[in-house]
Amino acid sequence: MTDVQHDAIPPQKAPRPPRNPWKTATLCLVVALTATSGGLIYTLASDQRESAPEASASVRQDTRTPVSPDGDAPSASPSPPPSATGSAVGTEASSGGAYVTVSKVTRADSIKQNDRGETVTVKAGDGAVFIVLDTMVRNETKASMDLTCGYPVANSLIDDQGRRYDAIKDMYKLPGNPECNDQLQPGFKNGMQYVYRVPVGARIVSWKFQEVDFSAAEEAPAGLVQLGEAGAQAASS
Repeated sequence: MTDVQHDAIPPQKAPRPPRNPWKTATLCLVVALTATSGGLIYTLASDQRESAPEASASVRQDTRTPVSPDGDAPSASPSPPPSATGSAVGTEASSGGAYVTVSKVTRADSIKQNDRGETVTVKAGDGAVFIVLDTMVRNETKASMDLTCGYPVANSLIDDQGRRYDAIKDMYKLPGNPECNDQLQPGFKNGMQYVYRVPVGARIVSWKFQEVDFSAAEEAPAGLVQLGEAGAQAASS
């Protein structure tokens, strides 16, 4: 009996069950929604970061204490400015390097002057009176001062109406005043008499002066002396 050999038949895979189309569509929809949501969240976060306003440097408050170039911190409050009321008779006032003390205020109907070696009397005239200020001038500037023929100290007498009176000319002729071109050197002081011709009855209240330095970049603050009763009595006596 002849044996018949048959070829081996490989095992067959079981057929896959058919796919559910609704399940596949649902899965794709979930994936798409997830990706879309993530992109939307990222876009919103980026827009918020870009649209957030940055703090302006102009409104930031610097709480640090400023330091001067030499390393020292400035004082808590600046030095107060000089008093606008001025100094009193008998006390020293200043303007720049010019220091002046008014020691006496008097009234005179006439004054004496030295003229070419002779002493002459000069009258104030009708309706006028001389106001004489005895002062001591101290030079603390960088140069000499010609008090009588130069212009180192501008000055004026002021009454209660704000009117300003200039000193008379030729003050070098007044006895005791420095001679013309007599230079008051820095660090020295000298007596100086200022004389003004004012109307009778004018109520004199103050005297103002200012150092004059044409080489300086800025003008020196003016000095002020309140004459008070001394000026009022001198004008009315």
